[in-house]
Amino acid sequence: MLNNTRTYSDIWQNCLDQIKARTSAEEFEKWFQPIVPLEFDGTTLRLRVPNESYVRQIEKNYIPFLKPIISQLYGQQTRLTMLPRTVLCQRR
Repeated sequence: MLNNTRTYSDIWQNCLDQIKARTSAEEFEKWFQPIVPLEFDGTTLRLRVPNESYVRQIEKNYIPFLKPIISQLYGQQTRLTMLPRTVLCQRR
């Protein structure tokens, strides 16, 4: 769970460290290294991913693996939202 001295970005780095330890170097570099934490409001963690295909691939192949790590570090009730960079650019 978050406390006052740690930011959601620091905790995301801890997530990446755990993911890196459990995936191949190729998987990590392709699917997880490009992810950028945008915001954590206490219940929803918003992550920027390069494009919509990342959302589909991560949801298809990595969510069962990723959710327990996020729940452990951000809290059991944390929801994950992935926003493709193209969507973020269109909103501006």
